[in-house]
Amino acid sequence: MEFAQEDDILEKNSLPWKILIVDDNKHVHSITKSVLKNFIFDDRALYMKSAYDSKEAYNILEKDSDYALVLLDVVMETPDAGLVLVKKIREVLHNSSTRIVLRTGEPNSAPETLVISEYDIHDYKDKTDLSDIKLITTITSALRSYRDIKKIKDNEAYLQKVVDERTRDLKLLNEELETRVKSQISYMIEQYKYAQIGETIAMIAHQWRQPLGSISAIVINNLTKYELEILNLEEVNKDLYRIQDVLQHLSSTINEFRNFFKPVKEKENCDIEELIDSSLNLVESALSFKNITVIKNYKTSPTILSFKNEIKQVFLNILNNAKDSIEFIENPTIVIDVREEDNFIKVAIEDNGKGIEIEDMDKIFEPYFSTKSKNGTGLGLYMSKMIVEDHCHGNIDIQNSDTGVIVSIFFPIDA
Repeated sequence: MEFAQEDDILEKNSLPWKILIVDDNKHVHSITKSVLKNFIFDDRALYMKSAYDSKEAYNILEKDSDYALVLLDVVMETPDAGLVLVKKIREVLHNSSTRIVLRTGEPNSAPETLVISEYDIHDYKDKTDLSDIKLITTITSALRSYRDIKKIKDNEAYLQKVVDERTRDLKLLNEELETRVKSQISYMIEQYKYAQIGETIAMIAHQWRQPLGSISAIVINNLTKYELEILNLEEVNKDLYRIQDVLQHLSSTINEFRNFFKPVKEKENCDIEELIDSSLNLVESALSFKNITVIKNYKTSPTILSFKNEIKQVFLNILNNAKDSIEFIENPTIVIDVREEDNFIKVAIEDNGKGIEIEDMDKIFEPYFSTKSKNGTGLGLYMSKMIVEDHCHGNIDIQNSDTGVIVSIFFPIDA
């Protein structure tokens, strides 16, 4: 009896079912190949390879995991060589797809019930009971099982590939969006800085108008007296000291604005009341010019660890918004309330203006949205929210009150 060479079988069919026959009895190999030489399943022939001990079989499977079936003898070089090989295939090679059919000529050496329950095998057969028909039936069942397992694993691999591709695409998209967002935020911050510079110039103009007017009045008064030849040196001396005091006030104003815009990268101990008063000083002249009354209700003297200038920017934004909203209101008033509430410092700034339209309330913190028509940049409240929530880990809320608008800012005490 002659068997077709294994290479010849491969040439006849590029996709044969690969079967490994593992047995120390050469006669078993011959009989098995003879019975299965014309076997076809799913239009695919068999490629049968022989191994004569467990070590040889392990080396074959280690190099090539694409075997559909292993016909494995239990007793070879040792009484349990086949069982040990099953464990190695599953646990060392991590091959869970290849079907394993155990064949034994000594069934008493490895009881079937014990083997089936403790070893991951497809079937367990006694060689004496394994007729040609039963062998073909066993092979068919094993190959069908292997085929279905491979389909499931191929589908899983395909789905995993799709998931990986989609994940990679989403990651790239997120990175691109993150870059765009960062770029947009940087752009908005630059716009915000330019807007602040404009507002700062306006505030400096307000702060300097009255002192400069005082200096001008003193100079004109002394020039007039000089022309009338009634100038008194003692009065001139007093006036020069007055001018010096005014100039010191102007210098102090410049220093305060300079410190306001100085970047601070580390947290400092911040006295909330002090920061509110400092922010009020920056808009004092503008508030006074518009006859706006400021009422301060400080019920605590809280200190938190945070960024001073950023918090002052928030207060200044809100004070400027309040100032603009009550510019043409009778008895314009801003009430500032500071209190401790549930491990937070709550700062509430309320005006008696016209309030915010209901349809605008949900958009009030959006970038570029402003209720000031053409005069607003729409960045002040957006940046304030970013500072309070992202940098200070607090919260900011705006609601209409009985008298106007109330802005509540919560700073965590233990931040």
